[in-house]
Amino acid sequence: MNTKFFHSIKGDFHLHSNFDINQSHGPGVTSLEDLVKKAVELEYEYIALSDHAPAFKINDAARIMKLVAKRTEEVERLKKKYNKSFIFFKSI
Repeated sequence: MNTKFFHSIKGDFHLHSNFDINQSHGPGVTSLEDLVKKAVELEYEYIALSDHAPAFKINDAARIMKLVAKRTEEVERLKKKYNKSFIFFKSI
């Protein structure tokens, strides 16, 4: 294993959490907080939390907006809690 390569990795642009927003498919298995903890442990400079969008077939527009807002609030809470100097990217 080339450990020099792994030490050169500065972040991850494609992380899926298990945060329940009625995803269209395939939620992750790890909590948002555990993803952030691991990023801190790995000394990442950035992470992108890129969960799948809420399913349009089972959620109306108002519900989707509430789900996305709920997830955004949780990400913002984690940013404050971990007050880490890495960049959070949020996407759905």
